Amino acid sequence: MGTVLGKKELSTGRYYIVSKGGRRFCIEPIHERNDNVDSPSWLNGGISGDEVKVEKKLGGSVREKDSIITPENGFKNIVTLPPGHSPNGFVEAILACETVEEENALWEQYSK
Repeated sequence: MGTVLGKKELSTGRYYIVSKGGRRFCIEPIHERNDNVDSPSWLNGGISGDEVKVEKKLGGSVREKDSIITPENGFKNIVTLPPGHSPNGFVEAILACETVEEENALWEQYSK
C-alpha cells in the first residue's frame, strides 16, 4: 500500500500514508466527542464513554469542525467514510485503480 509517515498523533488519531509513487494521504478519525470527557486523562476524547481504567487511554479522534482536512488547508478529494470502512483499505483501493475514471468514481462515491 504505502508507508505510514510519522507517528500517529494519539489525541487525534491523525496519520499520513505515502505511496511508493509519492502520493500522500491524510487520515483523520472523525467522532463527535463528549465535551465532559475531553481532558488530559483522555487521549481518545472519551469515544467509548467508558471510565478511564488506566492512567491514559490510547486512541484518538477529532470533531468534524476541528478537522485540518479542509479545502482551505489545501486538501483535495476529501471523503468521509461510513463507520466500519477501513481508511487504509480505501487508500489501497485508490492506489489499485488502473484508470483516472475508476479512481474518480471511488472518490465520488464518498465525497462530502
